Amino acid sequence: MTDLQDFCQEPRSMAELEDGGFERVKVYAAVKRGDLKNVNATDAWGRKQRGKGLFVSTITPIPYNATLLVHAWSTPHQPRGDIMFKKMEDEIDAEVLRFMPADMTGIRVLGHHDLRQLIRKTLTAGTVLGWAHGELFQRKRMQAKIDQLDYEMKCALERLKEAEMELLAVQK
Repeated sequence: MTDLQDFCQEPRSMAELEDGGFERVKVYAAVKRGDLKNVNATDAWGRKQRGKGLFVSTITPIPYNATLLVHAWSTPHQPRGDIMFKKMEDEIDAEVLRFMPADMTGIRVLGHHDLRQLIRKTLTAGTVLGWAHGELFQRKRMQAKIDQLDYEMKCALERLKEAEMELLAVQK
């Protein structure tokens, strides 16, 4: 979004635009490109009107979505590398001991070692699921970042086109 489009988010007259530091040529070039619209150009019956224009931007700004940023701030920092692997192993072992029954009385179909191994496999599978979910979140976050960069690139190209139009107008 150019400065002119940002300034014209609410309808502005040519006098207001000139007071804002925008040249007439720049405004008319933006209307010709379709970045701005003169809402007073036609009357209710579609007839062209001459006189004072009222210019408004044709582009509505994209609302800022801070949910990813808030989520990133609210998650505790997790260490990386071997420390993370060791910490994860310790947490899994602690969960295994927590799930083990205190007394092993009664009929046992599974032995103590077998039950411990089963619980460990279950928690490992849960950890893998958590990791997969984290990777999915990372992919979505990166896609949002790519979309934002794409939007910024479009804005930069629009500014470049506008600058070229101004250069051509000045050269004539």
